[in-house]
Amino acid sequence: MSKTIIIAVANQKGGVGKTTTTRELGFYLHFLGFNVLFIDCDQQGNLTKGVYNDDTKGLYDAMTGTDYRIIHVDDKLFLLPGESRLASLEKSLLAEVDVYTRMKDTFLDLKEDYDFILIDCPPSLGVLTINSLVFADYVIVPVYPALYSLQGTNDLLETIRKVQINYNQDLKFLGFNVNRYDPRALITRAIVQELTNSFGDKVFASKLIGSTKIVEEAINCQCGIVQMRKSKIKDQVIALGREVLNRLGVANEQNT
Repeated sequence: MSKTIIIAVANQKGGVGKTTTTRELGFYLHFLGFNVLFIDCDQQGNLTKGVYNDDTKGLYDAMTGTDYRIIHVDDKLFLLPGESRLASLEKSLLAEVDVYTRMKDTFLDLKEDYDFILIDCPPSLGVLTINSLVFADYVIVPVYPALYSLQGTNDLLETIRKVQINYNQDLKFLGFNVNRYDPRALITRAIVQELTNSFGDKVFASKLIGSTKIVEEAINCQCGIVQMRKSKIKDQVIALGREVLNRLGVANEQNT
């Protein structure tokens, strides 16, 4: 690839599958042979815990100008960890002139080293989420199709629009991806239909069902679902990965 593609995975609501989407998409791209960097922006560090099992200096240290290191998780797979100190970073950056551009300025040189950078945003529309959107080329919004779960969607889209106007005119909304989808539930189908009626092809056709396998893999810091034996959830992860690459216009010649 001639240009690094940076994707922010964002939604201010918790429990909608941001970390799952980031992790499984990253492992899928890694499986295809791309150089992938995860950036964990969440103070809970769930993405970090799901791919690496030791504490180390990461995003907080990088954005405060102190020593940090990028973890080499596997061949062509890397991680910039997140942890609890990110909560205080949000507050301290508010007093800085570069409050919303710190991430972009800090990691400008990283764009030369990876094919993809995937950013797992925190469940808020705060400083770190906006930093991620300013740095990113694209944003994916995971959603959980349950009653009240889509509340706040317009606020997020308005934040994306403001970032495009004020900081990053090249930022593109790649689409909504539906997680924990249960086609047996009438309310689930109705909510997805409502989302599709409102946003059309901005809703990914591929959907991820709720799966304990994804949770188990993350807890054990194992490889992504894409490298597991044949299963329905593996097929869905692959379908999502292919759809993302198709929307990005990136060729995928490897048969998975």
